[in-house]
Amino acid sequence: SRPNLSRDLSSDGKGGMILSWTGVNNRIYFADSTKNTSNKTIWTMASASPLSTTSAWSPSMIGYYTTTQPTHWLAWTGTGTTSTHYLYVQYTQHYPSWNDANSRTTFNETAISSPTLAFGNAANKGLIGWAGTDPQHHLNIAVVSAPA
Repeated sequence: SRPNLSRDLSSDGKGGMILSWTGVNNRIYFADSTKNTSNKTIWTMASASPLSTTSAWSPSMIGYYTTTQPTHWLAWTGTGTTSTHYLYVQYTQHYPSWNDANSRTTFNETAISSPTLAFGNAANKGLIGWAGTDPQHHLNIAVVSAPA
């Protein structure tokens, strides 16, 4: 499925880009951009890439500046049958590492494809959106945040 491209605003609002995608092995990969001395964009595979997590579709990722929440968030839909396409959200304060303790949540919701993440800008909470697996494929939005 489609890759996800987002600005990494986690440090000063002037960060590079983060590319995330699902490989042919259904594992989630990341690459980061930097500018070289000729002002050309260079992409480098993130050191923790790929994750052991699998998804049938592309993940969604955001990196934003905050002093009260983790800086990087990842959302994806699981693999398997339609009834097991659960939504997952994970955060980290140590990107590109994703090993923060208790940082992954499994929603009791399923999606027909990739979710999307957005910075909610209200008390440093994010938003996740997805199309459900119900017969009408309702659009859903939920607030996500790390425990205080």
